Formats: sequence, structure tokens, C-alpha cells
Amino acid sequence: MTLLSTLPRIDGSVLREYKSKSGNITYTLRNEIAGRGITLKVMNCDAKGNPKIIRDVAKGRNDVYIKAEDGSTILKQGDKTTTFPNLVFNKVCEILFKQ
Repeated sequence: MTLLSTLPRIDGSVLREYKSKSGNITYTLRNEIAGRGITLKVMNCDAKGNPKIIRDVAKGRNDVYIKAEDGSTILKQGDKTTTFPNLVFNKVCEILFKQ
């Protein structure tokens, strides 16, 4: 993957944009919280920039948000899978990355 851009944000987090050889785009948002550790959010997009999967990783937690075919959201937490039919996946992206 090739690093395209790095954007330090006011809150101390760093947003990075990568592009793979196949053309897919990945965004990472890394934040260090004093006393709580590091949180990392990774958004995998297709070549057009449409988000498909988000990973929200922190100490002891790995949440995976997946875009369903109808645009709703599926959340996987370990062995547990939850479907949110009324929650639009792109809204989840907006909330997690707060652009």
C-alpha cells in the first residue's frame, strides 16, 4: 500500500490515506489517549472511495462494521453478530471518523 496523505488533526489524532495496487483506498485514524492506550479506526473502501468495512480497534476490543447489500450495517464483535437494518452504513462512517 502506498501512503497518499497524512493529516494531523486538532484533537491529536492522525488521519492517513493509503491506496493499494488494485486501486482500493484505506483510511486509518489513530488516536493516543493518555492512560487509556491507542485506538485505531480503519476504513476499507473500493476504488471509487465507497466504504465497505470499518474496524474499530482498541485494547481488548475489535469491532467490525460491514456494509450490507441494502446499505444497512452489520456489527461483528468476536463471535457475536448484530444486524442494524435501520442504521445506514455511511452514517456509521461519518460518526466514527467525524470529518
